[in-house]
Order: sequence, then C-alpha cells, then structure tokens
Amino acid sequence: MLTLRALATSGLCALTFATGADAQTLSQYRAYQMGSTVAAVSALAGARAEEARRIHERPALLQSLQTRPARWAAGSSTPTTDAVQELRFSFYNDQLYRLVVDYGRERTEGMTAADVVRALTATYGAPLGAASRTIPRTQPPPDTEAATLLARWSDGSYVLALYHPEAYDAVFRLMLVDVRLEGLARRAEVEARRLDDLEAPQRERARLKQEAEDRRAADDKARRENNRLFTP
Repeated sequence: MLTLRALATSGLCALTFATGADAQTLSQYRAYQMGSTVAAVSALAGARAEEARRIHERPALLQSLQTRPARWAAGSSTPTTDAVQELRFSFYNDQLYRLVVDYGRERTEGMTAADVVRALTATYGAPLGAASRTIPRTQPPPDTEAATLLARWSDGSYVLALYHPEAYDAVFRLMLVDVRLEGLARRAEVEARRLDDLEAPQRERARLKQEAEDRRAADDKARRENNRLFTP
C-alpha cells in the first residue's frame, strides 16, 4: 500500500509529466505555453475567456484569469491524485506571461520542499544554485501575500520559482514567468496607474456631474408623478 508521502509525491509527478514523458522547456507548464492567448488558456483550463478580468486597458491590455480544477467545486467527489488546487494566469496584450500554481494540503501533506524540488527536477532539470546572480530574479506577484523562495530555475528567458506562501492554505506555490513579457507588463502597470492618477480629477468631475443629472431626472420624474396624483 502506498504511504501518504508516496501518494503525494506521485501526485506531483503526475503534475510534471502530464504533457508526456519528454522533459518540458521552461516556457511551458503542463500544456500551458507562455505567450498563449486568453482563449487558448481558457480552453485548456476549462474556463470561459469572458471570465478573464480586465485590470488595465491602456497603455496595454492587462488581464487575469483564476480557476480551480473541477474537483474543488462545491459538492464534488471526483477522486484524483493531482495536487493542483488553484491556477492563476496573467496576460499582457493577450499573451500569457505569468502562471501561478498553488498546491493544496490534501496531496502535499507530509512532503518537504526537497520532495517537490525532486519532482520538478525530473521535468525541468536541476534548480539554480544560490550563487546564480546573473539570472533574473522574479518575485511573487505584488497582489499576493509574502512567500519564501525555495528553489529557482531559469534559462534567461523564463523563470520558474517554487515558493512556500505564508499565511495561506496552499503549502507550495509554483510560479512561471516570461521575463520579457513580465517586464513589459510591469512597465504598463506603472504607466496605467500614472494615467489613472492624472485622470482622477476629470473622472471625479464627470461622476459628480452625472450624479447631479441623475438627481435632477429623479426629481423631475417625482414632480410629474406627484402633480398628476396630488389632491389639494
């Protein structure tokens, strides 16, 4: 009989080899390829492209998509050894540039960081050593909680990093990024916030004007109705 630790490890191995026996490049996680469109990723994830949330629309279109495997749906009893609990995708101008994978406790209980690194090494090769300072050091997305870096892989164009998220239900988090696209996305986000701040006074004036017009329209409607019904 498999031990709990062996079962968990088999779940992570299934995770890494889900797309075939050949080793994957760092541009890919399972069937998800960096640079893919929202439509392509949504189809693979079993989601609808319309579910992607628009974060900014200028100077570039930034979108995000969050999904969970069907077994995490309420009332689901689907048996699986897959450790994936949640997937989060980020897009720059309809190109996937960041993928975050959270592994739940159910299929990782008792596993150490070394166990997970070993499973990932079978697919992506050995992680970088601590002395590798020339490789881009991608950080957890700014909209997520703090996390401790456990291991990192990179070929200069893509970075794969394994984290232990703090104060979160997931035990392990894997993040894959396209370095070039992520850089463009971060610059676009900074510019989008600058434009938002610049346009804030104009938007506030427009909001107040619309509210005043809505109040006048409501008052006029009430006046007409009350004039029609009023009996002195």
